[in-house]
Amino acid sequence: MRFFQLTTFYDGYLDAFYREHPDVLEMSYADHQRAIIADGFGGGHIIAPYLNEIGYESTFSVVNSRPLQERWCLENGIAFPNWPGGVKELAAAQVAAFDPDVLYLLDPTSYDNAFLKMLPRQPRLVLGWRCASIPISVDWRNFDAILSAWSPCLDTARSRGAGDAIYAIPGFAAFMAEHVRGIPKRHDVVFCGSFTPAHSFRSNLLCEIAEARLGPRGDFDLAFFMLAPTPEAMPEGLARHDHGPRWGRDMYETLASGRIILNAGIDFSVNEAPSMRVLETTGCGSFLLTERHRNISAFFKPGEEVETFEDSEEMLDKIYYYLAHPEERERIAARGQARCLRDYSQNRRARAFDALVRRKMVSEPEASFPADPAALRQEAQRLSGEAGKNSQGQASPKLSGLVKYILSLAVNAAQAGDAGLASELLGIVDATGVEALDRSYCRALLHMARGDAAGAEAEARLEVAAHPENDRARALLSSLLH
Repeated sequence: MRFFQLTTFYDGYLDAFYREHPDVLEMSYADHQRAIIADGFGGGHIIAPYLNEIGYESTFSVVNSRPLQERWCLENGIAFPNWPGGVKELAAAQVAAFDPDVLYLLDPTSYDNAFLKMLPRQPRLVLGWRCASIPISVDWRNFDAILSAWSPCLDTARSRGAGDAIYAIPGFAAFMAEHVRGIPKRHDVVFCGSFTPAHSFRSNLLCEIAEARLGPRGDFDLAFFMLAPTPEAMPEGLARHDHGPRWGRDMYETLASGRIILNAGIDFSVNEAPSMRVLETTGCGSFLLTERHRNISAFFKPGEEVETFEDSEEMLDKIYYYLAHPEERERIAARGQARCLRDYSQNRRARAFDALVRRKMVSEPEASFPADPAALRQEAQRLSGEAGKNSQGQASPKLSGLVKYILSLAVNAAQAGDAGLASELLGIVDATGVEALDRSYCRALLHMARGDAAGAEAEARLEVAAHPENDRARALLSSLLH
């Protein structure tokens, strides 16, 4: 499977990266790419390297990086176009040269249907990622699906022409956990993020923190690392503690340097986890204090793996409490990191992405087995009796394949409203004793069909505990949490 990922990076980051790493300018295109990956910027979204590890032939391009694009043109004997006017034509040439089966665009508002029309051949599958506001002018008519962890994007995607809207989440580049290991804690409270008019809730919280440290409850060290379009517009209470933005590895090191890392979203958010800061903070092994997203427990256990707050008063209470209780704070941070690395690493996300791709590219389950339930039961009994499991209790490849096929039929039946067929097929799987992806998810769907939200939540939790890469189950669980 040939996979091409197209992305754009902040101009501010690219300027800083090339200032700090001038040697990259002399590297080959492939080494240049590896240097960008190693710096970690966008690490929760760059999935191509991890797909290579599971059998894909993948590449990616940061299409607004002039040095990277100049190197590609040099190595491919192509004249570099006028810049930045020719950036999209050059990106289209790169996609055409690679000729992918799957094209994944991380900037589908700038690179929408008009860009796809520039390609000489439409890839078999075109996907986009969006987790922010969507301009009214965006055209996604030739996109097979838009992926998002944010329900307003999913709600809007089809109205912009997308063939489907699919729940997905970013991940964490696990090598960064090792990079920041051992970095000393230099600040009591840290915030990394943006300051814009769209972040008034966040800005008010940060101002309250700045004022609280001067009050009767005592002082603490405070450090903000903020990207602001006009720094002079920042309130004086914030500007006093601001050290400017941090990018790439510097940002991860900054997150690792805080005893408490604060997270608060943009004003038009709908109180949904996970934001990238949630995964980056926990992945770095730092203690996260985040606003109480309605579905945070679908990802982390509040009070055990992260901490949450409802309002500024609770936020300040917990800042003072956890600064005074470092051992408890660090236990929570360690558990949060373990959960992040286990469930949300990019290696795990690659498996989820692969499952999504294969569902979209194959409209029906690949069938080397019968479709009739009675015949499936007989086949399951036969395979279970023929050394269906090895000495470690693992199912044979044939039995595993059959169980996977039966569960795909069961999920389709449950989604189509045929609870009787879905239950019958689940019974066949249960009789094999094989634990497999979608088993508890299918039960959750059946509970939903009966109006049993509590039962559905319980089964969805079982599914994501056993199979953290099952985004469909996590989407269902998130929808049930309020």
